[in-house]
Amino acid sequence: MDEALRGGLLSHGITEISGESSAGKTQLCLQLCLNVQLPFTHGGLDGGAAYICTEDVFPNKRLNQMIQYFSLKVNALSNKIQYGDNIFIEHISDVNGLKYCIQKRLPILLSKGDIKLVVVDSVASLFRCEYNQKDMVQRSKDLASMGASLHQLSNQYNIPVVCVNQVTDSMDVKDKHRKHIPSLGLTWSNQVTTRITLTRTNQHVTIPKHFINNLVIGGFETCVRDLEIIFAPHLPMFKIPCIIDQEGFKGWSC
Repeated sequence: MDEALRGGLLSHGITEISGESSAGKTQLCLQLCLNVQLPFTHGGLDGGAAYICTEDVFPNKRLNQMIQYFSLKVNALSNKIQYGDNIFIEHISDVNGLKYCIQKRLPILLSKGDIKLVVVDSVASLFRCEYNQKDMVQRSKDLASMGASLHQLSNQYNIPVVCVNQVTDSMDVKDKHRKHIPSLGLTWSNQVTTRITLTRTNQHVTIPKHFINNLVIGGFETCVRDLEIIFAPHLPMFKIPCIIDQEGFKGWSC
């Protein structure tokens, strides 16, 4: 998976990860929050992450499970990095709170120099439910303003920003079937630097069961996901199959 992505998933600016429910968007974001803490020599950015939740309660139990497995892979560093202590979590319940957090509170945290990744999970949950049809012009202005603020923070502090997005159904006239497209329309698309989609496929595989230091890996059936690069300044368009196990996201070779 790293080889296909040329060693990295993130670029500066806004990286959008979109997909249907249970596609693995939050799991991928958690994995990025762990990887970013590694030193540069191990593929990380040697810093923590700021995680803004707008949709669900932060999955602490899943994060702690991933930390156990992640520490084994980099056991030479596991005693030096306290992975859970380097992820700063904020719960936001409305658009005004999100704007205040991004424009006022987040810059204070970033100014300390310890944060190397910002995650907003998700953008769509607030902007899809708080605006009526007559408020679409104001929604576009608020989306553009928020996108500009995130780009400014990314450029000023030289860090990537990841925004999770939901999808909506659209009828493909040529193929006469429904397809999923990222939510929030053209206004938000114009703010995105890199667009990545996650899709659950109909293919199911059984992950072989094995143990590492008494921790179980695999031993269950799961569906294969497709991770697709729609556009990116540093990558071509392509699609790779992936699975999710106890450790997190992995590329899958059939």
